[in-house]
Amino acid sequence: MAVFFTCMSLTRMKADSRVFQDPQFDLVEPNATLTKWQLTHTPTFYVDQLNQIAGSINIESVAIFKGKLTLSQLNFTHRVIMSLICLFRSDINQGNFLDKKNQ
Repeated sequence: MAVFFTCMSLTRMKADSRVFQDPQFDLVEPNATLTKWQLTHTPTFYVDQLNQIAGSINIESVAIFKGKLTLSQLNFTHRVIMSLICLFRSDINQGNFLDKKNQ
């Protein structure tokens, strides 16, 4: 089975060859000290979470792409949460990053 994720934040690391990582995400230096946010947004973290819920499903391939964020399409609670995240995280912006011509 192949699994595809979309997300707005990824700590893209050169060393993790198990996963295709969208080059739109910034590459983190190999010896960099990671923040709690970065640690919970690594390819390894995503794959480990996937393996916990996948059970006996044989996952052969994983890819992570920068997704889409349109605040107006979110319900009020999610809009407030994502607006706050966008306020404090300069790497997360509104836009459709899956469709290059709509950026």
